[in-house]
Amino acid sequence: TKVGISLDEIEKVYIAGGFGYYMDIEKSIILGLLPDIDRDKFKFIGNGSLEGSHRILTSDEKKREAEDVAKKATYFDLSTAALGEFTEEYMKAMFIPHQDPDRFPSVEKMLE
Repeated sequence: TKVGISLDEIEKVYIAGGFGYYMDIEKSIILGLLPDIDRDKFKFIGNGSLEGSHRILTSDEKKREAEDVAKKATYFDLSTAALGEFTEEYMKAMFIPHQDPDRFPSVEKMLE
């Protein structure tokens, strides 16, 4: 909610690189690494930086598209965030499973 959208509004979560290649979606949600959303919204894309660089360098259209995406990106600086609020969220996330069961309803069901 810090960036102005809810989890329901997320259309796609792209997971790139070697880290993503070996990632297990269900276990990553249990650990709190990924949001507890519809599993079909997760997409593995392999080496996203290499593919993206290639597309931008070989296509003016893709370059403009990347520039548009960059303009829409949201930056949230944790060093200037309300320290108490960040610390509270950080402490909840240190536990497995996450200490805010409302954020991970499917995990809560598994534990019942």
